[in-house]
Amino acid sequence: MDPKYEIISTQKQNIYITTTGISNIEIEIINSILPKNFILENTLSTSTTYLVTYKALFTEKYIQALKWEIPVIDVEWLYDTSQNIKKYYLLPFLGTCFTTSNVTNDIFKNYYKAYSAFYSPNLNISTDFLISSVDCDGEKNEFAKKYKIPIIDPENVFKNDFSLFGKSNNYTVLDIKTENIFENKIFYLESTLPSIIFNKLKRLIIENEGTRVSSIDNEVDYIITTKYSNIKKYENKNIYYQYIFDCVEQNILLLPDFYCIYNFEKYKILDETVCVVDKGLQNNRIILYNKIKAMGGRIKSRIDSSCTHFIVKNKKEFKKDSFRPYKVISFDWIDQCLYSLRFIKEDRYLVSKPTLNVFKLLKERENIKNVIYIETKKNKIFQFTGLAFYLKEKAIKMLNDFNIDYIDGDRYEKCTHLIMGSVSTSEKFLSCLAQGGWILKPNFIDDYDNSESFNFEKYEWSLDENFDENDKKIIASVKKWREKVLYEGKPAFYKWKVKLYCDDPKKESYIRVLQNGGATMTEADDYTHCFVDKKYTGKIKEHKYFSTDYIFSYLFKGR
Repeated sequence: MDPKYEIISTQKQNIYITTTGISNIEIEIINSILPKNFILENTLSTSTTYLVTYKALFTEKYIQALKWEIPVIDVEWLYDTSQNIKKYYLLPFLGTCFTTSNVTNDIFKNYYKAYSAFYSPNLNISTDFLISSVDCDGEKNEFAKKYKIPIIDPENVFKNDFSLFGKSNNYTVLDIKTENIFENKIFYLESTLPSIIFNKLKRLIIENEGTRVSSIDNEVDYIITTKYSNIKKYENKNIYYQYIFDCVEQNILLLPDFYCIYNFEKYKILDETVCVVDKGLQNNRIILYNKIKAMGGRIKSRIDSSCTHFIVKNKKEFKKDSFRPYKVISFDWIDQCLYSLRFIKEDRYLVSKPTLNVFKLLKERENIKNVIYIETKKNKIFQFTGLAFYLKEKAIKMLNDFNIDYIDGDRYEKCTHLIMGSVSTSEKFLSCLAQGGWILKPNFIDDYDNSESFNFEKYEWSLDENFDENDKKIIASVKKWREKVLYEGKPAFYKWKVKLYCDDPKKESYIRVLQNGGATMTEADDYTHCFVDKKYTGKIKEHKYFSTDYIFSYLFKGR
């Protein structure tokens, strides 16, 4: 007798959020709109999922999050958590302003520019840090010491010792009045602000005797937004909206310079490169890693088929191998790219060009006993089901590194690949199964190299002696349906017209699984299949129908 299956609702995992630089006013707003599985905490810990802020602030929390490699996320994401979080990750120095003194090599300046920091030739009290020798006696150094602006020695630039950037978050007052703090100040609110923030800011401006206008002109004091405005003549007026919240919370008019939004450039110098650093560079490995990361490159600990550049210390010392699909290049190429802030042609720095041993490749192919399904150029879209949180974060980081699309949602979204943590009959699993998608084990996350010849079948859920009988039927269906849909080009429920008798909330889950598998739903008598949930208590006019168990039986027998 077949076991009785149910569609398992994938329970949302708790997401632990800690903030830094966010006012109590905004935290109250965030708490009112967060999904139930988002938990806002005051303390940063190793179990914190994300640290949320609006720019690089280098508070104690911010520095600790970078040390613990806790992702730092733009607070804007919390106003629509259905959006792909990928675009809300903050680079370590995003939004900061820095300058230099007695530093002649542009590589030091360009390192932070590559990390989205803004370079200014001038130093003022709102400058985030100064690059200069600590022992230098210049005016800038004296000013930085007076106002406790961090001074970063050039020899520490590439080490990413974030504790050196710590700066007390003392508010600098522009006007000491504590009533009508926005009197005679004119604000323009960017319409792209989240509506709940827009309305709150509008009220606070009016309550504190400020003026809000609907268009920008020379009279406007502040352009309140989250992004830099492209209107260049107003560039010094672009202010993070958090400025208004902080002024109101402190009940005083603060200096807006600390909230200025800078027009930094986005550099993608090495975004198409995957680098492996030779062991001979062990002493400089961390510095090289940091330089490559700053320019958008990816780093691997060992050579695989995704490697594009193997970085070596010395051309003469490198032992040549005749056949390799990557470029062997001296490490000073990295410095030249960073110095120029652009991709430099490798010709001058090449030890050897990439080559391919055709005969060796053919021999390797002859040794492959089973068919290996090689990904086509079709865009891959990943989703997750039943993954532990740390595994999902690991998967997301890997997909981000390879610039591969993924959807971190509760429902199946026509993904091509589903990474499943444990055997279950979740809605996403059943939908992907019916669509003939790849359903992969968690060990895929560590081994995927984004090569066109990657063997997905090796990581597909398949039978072994560790599964009980019920799970064996589920797992056996994974490859059967993938191959069947691949060869026939039709999903599992192709041309089914289904009439369904089922009570909520299960009904919507059944409908989505059936529709994802190619079925259409009907209330009329032109159905091909009529299903009745075993717990349904209403009237049924049809004389011939099946239990909803038939859907599971059909899928798990791979008919």
